[in-house]
Amino acid sequence: MAHDNGQVVTIGCNLCRTSHHYLPADLRTLLGDIDIDTIPRRSTCEACGRRDYLRIRVWSPVLPEERAGLVVRRLQWVVTIRRPIWREEGWE
Repeated sequence: MAHDNGQVVTIGCNLCRTSHHYLPADLRTLLGDIDIDTIPRRSTCEACGRRDYLRIRVWSPVLPEERAGLVVRRLQWVVTIRRPIWREEGWE
């Protein structure tokens, strides 16, 4: 619904002062259909690696000045890493 309204999700870090803009449909593809408040628990800042300083903002860039310089990150593809997890068992 947010994507249909032309809204943008801004995820920023208050520690290292970086921020990126995303389309809600791309975040839904990556994270699933989750509440916006759970994004900091499922992701970290790319610059500093912390998650406790993330801030989320959903907004609509309505003014032409807001849309002119807006750079939105688009999801290109998702790479799944398969990592085996082993357990030790006794062999009889």
